[in-house]
Amino acid sequence: PREGTPAAGMEEQIDDATRADRFDRLLTLANELALAANKPYEHTARRVLVDSESKNGGIYSGRTDTGKLVHFEATPADVGEFRTVYIDRADPYALHGHILTEK
Repeated sequence: PREGTPAAGMEEQIDDATRADRFDRLLTLANELALAANKPYEHTARRVLVDSESKNGGIYSGRTDTGKLVHFEATPADVGEFRTVYIDRADPYALHGHILTEK
């Protein structure tokens, strides 16, 4: 319990092991649901607005018209442009693919 919060003074606090177990189950479910939402994008071509270079050099990110985050190889010249990206793989919180259209 954090000092100064209403929960800090409540009786019948749960132990750390129970708290960790509940959090782990919630996180697992959230990841499963997020992956299920992204799976339909696999093996499809999507129009993506190239936004910026990600933390991994040469890998850029962009968003589909539905707001899905996509990572793919691109160049600085692609930033600000729309590209057709084939989605090779879906992860819970991002899609991964490669550009199909030429510049």
